[in-house]
Amino acid sequence: MYARRSVVPILLFVACGLALSVCRRSEPTANPQSAKPANRELKIGYLPIAECAHLYVAISKKYFEEEKLSVKLQPMKGGATILPAVQSGDLHVGFTNVVSLVMLDSRLQADDPHYLKSACCASYERPGHLNHALLINPSSKLTPSDLSKPTTRIALNTILNIEELMLRRYLATKGATKVNFTVSQIAFPEMLTALRNNDVDVVSIVEPFIEPVVRRGDARILARQYLDVSPETLVATYSISAEWSKENPELLQNFYRAMAKADAFIRTNDAETRQIVGTFTRIRESDLALMGIPAFELNIPPQDLNATITYMKQFGFIKTAPTADSMIWRP
Repeated sequence: MYARRSVVPILLFVACGLALSVCRRSEPTANPQSAKPANRELKIGYLPIAECAHLYVAISKKYFEEEKLSVKLQPMKGGATILPAVQSGDLHVGFTNVVSLVMLDSRLQADDPHYLKSACCASYERPGHLNHALLINPSSKLTPSDLSKPTTRIALNTILNIEELMLRRYLATKGATKVNFTVSQIAFPEMLTALRNNDVDVVSIVEPFIEPVVRRGDARILARQYLDVSPETLVATYSISAEWSKENPELLQNFYRAMAKADAFIRTNDAETRQIVGTFTRIRESDLALMGIPAFELNIPPQDLNATITYMKQFGFIKTAPTADSMIWRP
Protein backbone atom coordinates (compact mmCIF):
# COMPACT_ATOMS: atom_id res chain seq x y z
CA MET A 1 0.00 0.00 0.00
CA TYR A 2 1.14 3.52 -0.65
CA ALA A 3 0.82 6.53 1.60
CA ARG A 4 0.83 9.25 -1.05
CA ARG A 5 1.52 12.95 -0.84
CA SER A 6 1.34 14.80 -4.13
CA VAL A 7 2.80 18.17 -4.96
CA VAL A 8 0.84 20.03 -7.63
CA PRO A 9 3.29 20.89 -10.41
CA ILE A 10 3.58 24.50 -11.44
CA LEU A 11 2.38 24.73 -15.01
CA LEU A 12 4.67 27.12 -16.80
CA PHE A 13 4.62 27.79 -20.49
CA VAL A 14 7.90 28.85 -22.09
CA ALA A 15 7.63 29.99 -25.70
CA CYS A 16 10.44 30.16 -28.18
CA GLY A 17 9.61 33.71 -29.31
CA LEU A 18 11.46 33.90 -32.60
CA ALA A 19 10.10 30.56 -33.72
CA LEU A 20 6.59 31.70 -32.77
CA SER A 21 6.86 34.69 -35.07
CA VAL A 22 7.84 32.32 -37.89
CA CYS A 23 5.01 29.90 -37.28
CA ARG A 24 2.36 32.66 -37.46
CA ARG A 25 3.10 33.39 -41.10
CA SER A 26 0.89 31.70 -43.65
CA GLU A 27 2.42 29.20 -45.99
CA PRO A 28 2.49 30.43 -49.61
CA THR A 29 -0.51 29.22 -51.61
CA ALA A 30 -1.96 29.81 -55.03
CA ASN A 31 -5.06 31.39 -53.44
CA PRO A 32 -3.98 33.76 -50.63
CA GLN A 33 -7.56 34.79 -49.82
CA SER A 34 -8.50 31.26 -48.77
CA ALA A 35 -5.19 30.47 -47.07
CA LYS A 36 -5.12 29.70 -43.32
CA PRO A 37 -2.06 30.04 -41.09
CA ALA A 38 -0.28 26.75 -40.66
CA ASN A 39 -0.23 25.56 -37.06
CA ARG A 40 3.44 24.86 -36.44
CA GLU A 41 3.25 24.88 -32.66
CA LEU A 42 4.31 21.91 -30.56
CA LYS A 43 3.17 21.58 -26.95
CA ILE A 44 5.79 19.55 -25.12
CA GLY A 45 5.53 18.19 -21.59
CA TYR A 46 8.86 17.83 -19.83
CA LEU A 47 10.67 17.69 -16.48
CA PRO A 48 13.13 20.46 -15.50
CA ILE A 49 16.02 18.01 -15.15
CA ALA A 50 19.31 17.33 -16.91
CA GLU A 51 17.85 14.41 -18.89
CA CYS A 52 15.91 16.86 -21.07
CA ALA A 53 19.12 18.30 -22.51
CA HIS A 54 18.08 17.51 -26.11
CA LEU A 55 15.05 19.73 -25.71
CA TYR A 56 16.95 22.59 -24.08
CA VAL A 57 19.65 22.55 -26.74
CA ALA A 58 17.14 22.44 -29.61
CA ILE A 59 15.46 25.54 -28.21
CA SER A 60 18.62 27.44 -27.31
CA LYS A 61 20.40 26.75 -30.60
CA LYS A 62 17.22 27.58 -32.56
CA TYR A 63 17.01 24.17 -34.20
CA PHE A 64 13.22 24.23 -33.83
CA GLU A 65 13.17 27.63 -35.47
CA GLU A 66 15.20 26.25 -38.37
CA GLU A 67 12.44 23.66 -38.82
CA LYS A 68 9.79 26.42 -38.65
CA LEU A 69 8.43 25.07 -35.37
CA SER A 70 7.22 26.95 -32.32
CA VAL A 71 7.51 25.23 -28.95
CA LYS A 72 5.53 25.63 -25.74
CA LEU A 73 6.99 23.85 -22.74
CA GLN A 74 4.87 22.53 -19.90
CA PRO A 75 6.83 21.33 -16.85
CA MET A 76 5.15 18.39 -15.10
CA LYS A 77 5.84 15.83 -12.39
CA GLY A 78 6.64 12.75 -14.49
CA GLY A 79 5.62 10.36 -17.24
CA ALA A 80 2.55 9.19 -15.31
CA THR A 81 1.07 12.69 -15.66
CA ILE A 82 2.60 13.65 -19.00
CA LEU A 83 1.52 10.62 -21.02
CA PRO A 84 -2.25 10.89 -20.46
CA ALA A 85 -1.97 14.46 -21.73
CA VAL A 86 -0.20 13.15 -24.85
CA GLN A 87 -2.96 10.59 -25.36
CA SER A 88 -5.70 13.21 -25.00
CA GLY A 89 -4.01 15.65 -27.37
CA ASP A 90 -3.38 18.30 -24.69
CA LEU A 91 0.30 17.72 -25.41
CA HIS A 92 1.83 16.78 -28.76
CA VAL A 93 5.09 15.40 -27.38
CA GLY A 94 5.93 14.27 -23.87
CA PHE A 95 9.21 13.43 -22.16
CA THR A 96 8.77 10.27 -20.15
CA ASN A 97 10.54 7.45 -18.42
CA VAL A 98 10.14 4.30 -20.47
CA VAL A 99 8.39 2.36 -17.68
CA SER A 100 5.41 4.74 -17.68
CA LEU A 101 5.32 4.44 -21.47
CA VAL A 102 5.18 0.64 -21.36
CA MET A 103 2.60 0.72 -18.56
CA LEU A 104 0.04 2.57 -20.69
CA ASP A 105 0.74 0.63 -23.90
CA SER A 106 0.36 -2.67 -22.06
CA ARG A 107 -3.36 -1.86 -21.71
CA LEU A 108 -3.91 -1.06 -25.40
CA GLN A 109 -3.76 -2.70 -28.80
CA ALA A 110 -1.01 -1.47 -31.10
CA ASP A 111 -3.58 -0.08 -33.57
CA ASP A 112 -5.32 2.01 -30.89
CA PRO A 113 -5.04 5.76 -31.71
CA HIS A 114 -3.95 6.37 -28.11
CA TYR A 115 -1.07 3.91 -28.39
CA LEU A 116 2.21 5.63 -27.53
CA LYS A 117 5.54 5.51 -29.31
CA SER A 118 9.05 6.76 -28.72
CA ALA A 119 9.63 9.56 -31.23
CA CYS A 120 13.35 9.97 -30.60
CA CYS A 121 16.15 10.55 -28.14
CA ALA A 122 16.87 8.36 -25.16
CA SER A 123 18.76 8.93 -21.92
CA TYR A 124 20.84 6.23 -20.27
CA GLU A 125 22.56 5.65 -16.94
CA ARG A 126 26.09 4.35 -17.56
CA PRO A 127 29.49 4.51 -15.84
CA GLY A 128 30.73 8.04 -16.31
CA HIS A 129 27.16 9.23 -16.91
CA LEU A 130 25.55 9.00 -13.48
CA ASN A 131 22.24 10.79 -13.21
CA HIS A 132 20.28 9.02 -10.43
CA ALA A 133 20.79 8.35 -6.72
CA LEU A 134 19.08 7.75 -3.40
CA LEU A 135 19.88 10.67 -1.11
CA ILE A 136 19.49 11.01 2.65
CA ASN A 137 20.25 13.77 5.14
CA PRO A 138 23.91 13.97 6.25
CA SER A 139 23.02 12.98 9.83
CA SER A 140 20.70 10.12 8.84
CA LYS A 141 21.45 6.64 10.19
CA LEU A 142 19.43 5.00 7.41
CA THR A 143 21.01 1.98 5.71
CA PRO A 144 20.05 0.28 2.41
CA SER A 145 18.35 -2.52 4.37
CA ASP A 146 16.00 0.05 5.93
CA LEU A 147 14.51 0.84 2.53
CA SER A 148 12.34 -2.25 2.65
CA LYS A 149 10.74 -1.21 5.96
CA PRO A 150 7.26 0.37 5.71
CA THR A 151 8.32 2.96 8.30
CA THR A 152 10.89 4.39 5.87
CA ARG A 153 9.38 7.34 4.00
CA ILE A 154 10.56 7.40 0.38
CA ALA A 155 10.02 10.20 -2.12
CA LEU A 156 9.32 9.25 -5.74
CA ASN A 157 8.25 11.71 -8.40
CA THR A 158 5.45 9.31 -9.42
CA ILE A 159 4.69 5.68 -8.67
CA LEU A 160 4.94 2.67 -11.00
CA ASN A 161 7.63 4.43 -13.00
CA ILE A 162 11.30 3.72 -13.62
CA GLU A 163 12.31 5.15 -10.25
CA GLU A 164 10.14 2.57 -8.51
CA LEU A 165 11.23 -0.24 -10.82
CA MET A 166 14.92 0.46 -10.22
CA LEU A 167 14.34 0.77 -6.48
CA ARG A 168 12.62 -2.62 -6.45
CA ARG A 169 15.40 -4.14 -8.56
CA TYR A 170 17.99 -2.68 -6.19
CA LEU A 171 16.21 -4.05 -3.11
CA ALA A 172 15.93 -7.46 -4.79
CA THR A 173 19.74 -7.58 -4.88
CA LYS A 174 19.56 -7.12 -1.08
CA GLY A 175 17.13 -10.01 -0.71
CA ALA A 176 13.94 -7.94 -0.45
CA THR A 177 11.69 -9.03 -3.31
CA LYS A 178 8.26 -8.12 -1.90
CA VAL A 179 8.14 -4.66 -0.40
CA ASN A 180 5.30 -2.31 0.58
CA PHE A 181 6.70 1.19 0.32
CA THR A 182 5.56 4.27 2.19
CA VAL A 183 5.76 6.74 -0.67
CA SER A 184 5.37 10.48 -0.97
CA GLN A 185 4.91 11.60 -4.57
CA ILE A 186 6.99 14.76 -4.89
CA ALA A 187 8.28 16.52 -8.00
CA PHE A 188 12.07 16.29 -8.39
CA PRO A 189 12.74 20.02 -7.79
CA GLU A 190 10.84 19.88 -4.46
CA MET A 191 12.45 16.71 -3.07
CA LEU A 192 15.46 18.29 -1.36
CA THR A 193 13.23 20.69 0.54
CA ALA A 194 11.12 17.76 1.74
CA LEU A 195 14.31 15.95 2.79
CA ARG A 196 15.68 18.96 4.69
CA ASN A 197 12.33 19.39 6.45
CA ASN A 198 12.34 15.70 7.45
CA ASP A 199 9.08 15.14 5.59
CA VAL A 200 10.73 12.10 4.01
CA ASP A 201 13.70 9.90 4.92
CA VAL A 202 15.11 9.24 1.44
CA VAL A 203 14.62 10.73 -2.01
CA SER A 204 15.00 8.93 -5.33
CA ILE A 205 16.30 11.88 -7.28
CA VAL A 206 18.05 12.94 -10.50
CA GLU A 207 20.52 15.56 -11.66
CA PRO A 208 20.97 18.47 -11.34
CA PHE A 209 19.95 17.79 -7.74
CA ILE A 210 22.65 15.28 -6.75
CA GLU A 211 26.36 16.07 -7.19
CA PRO A 212 26.24 19.81 -6.30
CA VAL A 213 24.18 19.07 -3.18
CA VAL A 214 26.41 16.20 -2.07
CA ARG A 215 29.59 18.25 -2.66
CA ARG A 216 28.20 20.99 -0.39
CA GLY A 217 27.41 18.44 2.32
CA ASP A 218 23.67 19.13 2.25
CA ALA A 219 22.89 15.45 1.59
CA ARG A 220 24.71 12.19 1.12
CA ILE A 221 24.32 9.29 -1.27
CA LEU A 222 22.77 6.16 0.21
CA ALA A 223 23.01 4.23 -3.06
CA ARG A 224 23.54 4.54 -6.78
CA GLN A 225 20.62 2.19 -7.31
CA TYR A 226 20.78 2.20 -11.12
CA LEU A 227 24.47 1.42 -11.46
CA ASP A 228 24.35 -1.02 -8.54
CA VAL A 229 21.83 -3.07 -10.53
CA SER A 230 23.14 -2.78 -14.10
CA PRO A 231 26.06 -1.19 -15.98
CA GLU A 232 23.55 0.35 -18.41
CA THR A 233 19.90 1.33 -18.02
CA LEU A 234 17.59 2.86 -20.60
CA VAL A 235 15.76 5.60 -18.72
CA ALA A 236 13.66 8.00 -20.77
CA THR A 237 12.53 9.17 -24.20
CA TYR A 238 10.17 11.58 -25.99
CA SER A 239 6.75 10.10 -26.72
CA ILE A 240 3.95 10.74 -29.21
CA SER A 241 0.57 9.16 -29.78
CA ALA A 242 -0.10 6.96 -32.80
CA GLU A 243 -2.98 9.22 -33.79
CA TRP A 244 -0.94 12.43 -33.71
CA SER A 245 1.95 10.86 -35.60
CA LYS A 246 -0.37 9.77 -38.42
CA GLU A 247 -2.09 13.14 -38.63
CA ASN A 248 1.10 15.22 -38.43
CA PRO A 249 3.88 13.38 -40.27
CA GLU A 250 5.61 16.58 -41.43
CA LEU A 251 5.66 18.14 -37.96
CA LEU A 252 7.00 14.92 -36.55
CA GLN A 253 9.82 14.83 -39.11
CA ASN A 254 10.62 18.47 -38.31
CA PHE A 255 10.71 17.68 -34.59
CA TYR A 256 12.97 14.69 -35.19
CA ARG A 257 15.40 16.70 -37.33
CA ALA A 258 15.66 19.45 -34.71
CA MET A 259 16.33 16.93 -31.97
CA ALA A 260 18.88 15.11 -34.14
CA LYS A 261 20.79 18.39 -34.49
CA ALA A 262 20.66 18.77 -30.72
CA ASP A 263 21.97 15.23 -30.27
CA ALA A 264 24.93 15.95 -32.53
CA PHE A 265 25.65 19.18 -30.64
CA ILE A 266 25.57 17.50 -27.22
CA ARG A 267 28.14 14.91 -28.27
CA THR A 268 30.82 17.51 -29.02
CA ASN A 269 29.93 20.45 -26.75
CA ASP A 270 29.77 19.26 -23.16
CA ALA A 271 30.59 22.59 -21.50
CA GLU A 272 28.06 24.59 -23.50
CA THR A 273 25.44 21.85 -23.06
CA ARG A 274 25.86 22.19 -19.30
CA GLN A 275 25.41 25.94 -19.55
CA ILE A 276 22.22 25.45 -21.53
CA VAL A 277 20.89 22.89 -19.03
CA GLY A 278 21.52 25.45 -16.31
CA THR A 279 19.20 27.98 -17.95
CA PHE A 280 16.28 25.53 -17.80
CA THR A 281 16.88 23.99 -14.35
CA ARG A 282 17.41 25.10 -10.78
CA ILE A 283 21.18 24.98 -10.58
CA ARG A 284 23.83 27.47 -9.62
CA GLU A 285 26.35 28.61 -12.19
CA SER A 286 29.16 27.26 -10.02
CA ASP A 287 27.54 23.81 -9.92
CA LEU A 288 27.22 23.24 -13.67
CA ALA A 289 30.57 21.48 -14.01
CA LEU A 290 29.76 19.21 -11.05
CA MET A 291 26.41 17.76 -12.04
CA GLY A 292 26.18 14.37 -13.68
CA ILE A 293 25.00 14.25 -17.27
CA PRO A 294 23.29 11.12 -18.61
CA ALA A 295 24.39 9.35 -21.74
CA PHE A 296 22.23 10.14 -24.76
CA GLU A 297 21.22 8.27 -27.90
CA LEU A 298 19.17 9.56 -30.82
CA ASN A 299 17.13 6.36 -31.18
CA ILE A 300 16.18 3.50 -28.86
CA PRO A 301 17.42 0.03 -29.86
CA PRO A 302 14.47 -2.39 -29.48
CA GLN A 303 16.55 -4.77 -27.36
CA ASP A 304 17.02 -2.07 -24.71
CA LEU A 305 13.28 -1.46 -24.46
CA ASN A 306 12.65 -5.20 -24.41
CA ALA A 307 14.93 -5.49 -21.37
CA THR A 308 12.78 -2.94 -19.55
CA ILE A 309 9.61 -4.82 -20.49
CA THR A 310 11.09 -8.06 -19.14
CA TYR A 311 11.86 -6.51 -15.75
CA MET A 312 8.42 -4.92 -15.58
CA LYS A 313 6.83 -8.35 -15.99
CA GLN A 314 9.20 -9.83 -13.43
CA PHE A 315 8.24 -7.28 -10.78
CA GLY A 316 4.52 -7.34 -11.53
CA PHE A 317 4.20 -3.94 -13.16
CA ILE A 318 2.42 -5.41 -16.19
CA LYS A 319 0.67 -8.63 -17.14
CA THR A 320 0.47 -8.14 -20.91
CA ALA A 321 3.65 -6.99 -22.59
CA PRO A 322 3.64 -4.76 -25.68
CA THR A 323 6.33 -5.36 -28.27
CA ALA A 324 9.27 -2.99 -28.39
CA ASP A 325 9.05 -2.71 -32.20
CA SER A 326 5.47 -1.45 -31.97
CA MET A 327 6.52 1.27 -29.54
CA ILE A 328 9.33 2.85 -31.57
CA TRP A 329 8.56 5.36 -34.32
CA ARG A 330 11.07 5.35 -37.14
CA PRO A 331 11.73 8.34 -39.39
